[in-house]
Amino acid sequence: MSLFLTGTGTGVGKTFVAIELLHWLRSRGIRAVGMKPICCGDREDARRLLAASAEGISIEELNPVWLQSPVAPSVAAQIEQVEIDLGRIRDYFRSLSVRFDTVIVEGVGGGAKCCDVALDARVEAAGDVGETRGLARRRWDGGTRAGGHNQC
Repeated sequence: MSLFLTGTGTGVGKTFVAIELLHWLRSRGIRAVGMKPICCGDREDARRLLAASAEGISIEELNPVWLQSPVAPSVAAQIEQVEIDLGRIRDYFRSLSVRFDTVIVEGVGGGAKCCDVALDARVEAAGDVGETRGLARRRWDGGTRAGGHNQC
């Protein structure tokens, strides 16, 4: 099983919820790991997810795209003159999905390409930490993929 956790912005509690879910799952004997496909700025959230995850995962697998600029991923990619490789993110996700019972994918706050990764990979559930009215599933290009009211 895989879960995609999203929220309406930065600092709304996605990492906190992901870590709590990891602790809960692992306390029940489930080999669960976190994944933060895209991280901008410092890597502290990724390190915290790594510490809460089952053994046998590296920071590079958990966080395959690390942009050091503390701004939105699209802006950070422009600043750092890199392209966000969705195929690489998908490959890491699929690898983790095979090796572990559960992968909890933490999306970036407010919207990102990893929403498409989650939907394309057929992640089983999604939640919006910042809103309680429903699931947010919106494509990076602005087109609604499965309903919802917010960007991923």
